[in-house]
This record gives sequence, structure tokens and C-alpha cells, in this order.
Amino acid sequence: QVKQKCPQPSVAIISTNPQFITWLKLRLEFVETGEFQSPSDAIPDPLASLASVS
Repeated sequence: QVKQKCPQPSVAIISTNPQFITWLKLRLEFVETGEFQSPSDAIPDPLASLASVS
């Protein structure tokens, strides 16, 4: 769903600072926001990358 709304390539920025996210939203286009709780069963390591770095 989110991928269809944003042009590619895209980037994810994760922050625990809501003021920083609001600042970004005011300056960037195509911003989607959400929340999640982790670690959890679905997200055991929230800072791990899904893609390998070459």
C-alpha cells in the first residue's frame, strides 16, 4: 500500500522524536507516517536491515 503511494526509489527514516518527523513532513514530499512497537514477535530486531550491504 505505502509503496504504491511513494515514487521509487524511496527511503525510510525512523525516529523516536515526533517533532523531528513533523519537521521532515513540512519539508519533504511523499511522507507517510506510522507507529510500531518493538521488539515484538513480528519485529524482533528493529534496527536490523532487510537488505544486505555490498
